[in-house]
Amino acid sequence: MSKIWIKFYKDGTLNETLNYVDLQKRITEVSLKLVKAGIKKQDRVIVMMNNSIKAVLYYLALKDLKAIAVPLSPKESQTKLGYTINNCKPRLLIDDLGEIKILTTASQTINLSKEIQTIIYTSGTTGQPKGVQLTHANVIFQVQTVTPLLQIDEFDRAISILPIWHIFERCMEYCFIFSGAA
Repeated sequence: MSKIWIKFYKDGTLNETLNYVDLQKRITEVSLKLVKAGIKKQDRVIVMMNNSIKAVLYYLALKDLKAIAVPLSPKESQTKLGYTINNCKPRLLIDDLGEIKILTTASQTINLSKEIQTIIYTSGTTGQPKGVQLTHANVIFQVQTVTPLLQIDEFDRAISILPIWHIFERCMEYCFIFSGAA
């Protein structure tokens, strides 16, 4: 039997349990759905989902496809959503139900000298939000640095209350997957 990866609770009740084998199967299913929707390497995709296993699966599938996840809160204002769409020119938007909406039909031209994994938009407290680009190498460095510092191993368990579109939550998610923890 495969090791438990996550137990997802909603309103204090166990909602879903997923082991590492099923995790990979579900990531593959989501990846195929994204490819069918036209996603290619380095396409930008806005993900507007609340904390859920489904949201994690989309982020991991986008990572595997080397597409660029652009996380936003599903409660984001129409003004900020419009600004983000205009600024990063995403190909798709995935809403909280997992529905895929096509926004553009052609991939945007980008500099492939660095493969971007995600674009995190700042809150814009001092002006317009800025899209901070993190490469796959940035994320790998974070995981390889943070995991030993926190001494995370396969016996650890975590609970996250941060929103999934927050970079620290996503970093910790990758640290726990990397270490085989739950």
